[in-house]
Amino acid sequence: MCCGRNQKQIQYNAPNGVTTTPIPGNSGFQSGSTLQYLGRTALTVVGPITGARYRFDRPGSQLRVDPRDWPALLRVPVLKPVG
Repeated sequence: MCCGRNQKQIQYNAPNGVTTTPIPGNSGFQSGSTLQYLGRTALTVVGPITGARYRFDRPGSQLRVDPRDWPALLRVPVLKPVG
């Protein structure tokens, strides 16, 4: 547990080293495959099925999400579908 001094990031440990990368702009997103981060700092979440790490660097960041992780990540209150 953190001491409270540096709470700019929320991070969860992934079972493997799989990561995702941001996709610039909105073009090419498939409806229902991209999430936008609405929080105030950075956020890293781990897909419970794939183990992929989804890193949202700042508010408004958008990432394409594996369809297998989609239902679980929709339960995160600060992540909203794009499109």
